[in-house]
Amino acid sequence: MKKRIQISTILNIILLVLVLTYAYSWMVTEPSYGEVIDYERDLIIASSGVDVDVYIYDGKDYVLYEEENIVIENMAPNDTVRFKFVMKNTKNVATLTDIVFANIYGDIEELAPYLTFECSSPQVFIKDFNNNLATTSTYDGLEVTNYMKFYENFMVESNSESIIYWTIKLDKTADNSIVDKQVIIENIMFLNA
Repeated sequence: MKKRIQISTILNIILLVLVLTYAYSWMVTEPSYGEVIDYERDLIIASSGVDVDVYIYDGKDYVLYEEENIVIENMAPNDTVRFKFVMKNTKNVATLTDIVFANIYGDIEELAPYLTFECSSPQVFIKDFNNNLATTSTYDGLEVTNYMKFYENFMVESNSESIIYWTIKLDKTADNSIVDKQVIIENIMFLNA
């Protein structure tokens, strides 16, 4: 009888450990919506609940951009760098998102008067860097410096994928002396609008 109680106790302990392990693994693997998600690179997706991939045009096709930061460098006057965001909403509700380029640094003073950020789809607009660059703010508890609101109130329908095509362009009136200058965008934030 005593041996049966010992075996029963050991089996109960093993069962408890298995249940606790399963519960913990379930909690850490469930998708998370609402808090800041930090990927291996510095792309931050905050509180919008959408998955985002950034692509760059390589002259033939759009390829996944896997660098840590977006670096704009070695541009001649009238050059353009093309990107796209592929945003996937797997929730059952639509998401309204603001897109903010944040923690921008480099040769800002020299390049700001000549850079424009253009969106060609789904909405067409142009934002000149010089007039839209702000210095500091706090988004969802994150302190950001040198930021620019790129796209406001972008709707991603429930259980769907949306694509935003956008470019960074150096004005054709820019002087050739700025060819060796660079601007680095450290973070792109996707926030609930």
